[in-house]
Amino acid sequence: MEARNLDIIAGIVTLILFILLLLVFQLFTSSGYGYITALVLFLVIMSVAGYFINEKIT
Repeated sequence: MEARNLDIIAGIVTLILFILLLLVFQLFTSSGYGYITALVLFLVIMSVAGYFINEKIT
C-alpha cells in the first residue's frame, strides 16, 4: 500500500479514536483531565502510527 494511503487511513482512524476517547474520558473524569488524557493518548498513537508508516516506507 502507498505511504499516502497509509497516512490518510492512520489520520482518519486516530481522529475517530480521539473523538471516542474524548467522550469516554469526559464521562469518567472531570472535563479538564479527560481532555488532557485523550489528547496525550492521541499524540502517542499518532506518533506510533507515523513511526510504523515510516518504517514500512523505508
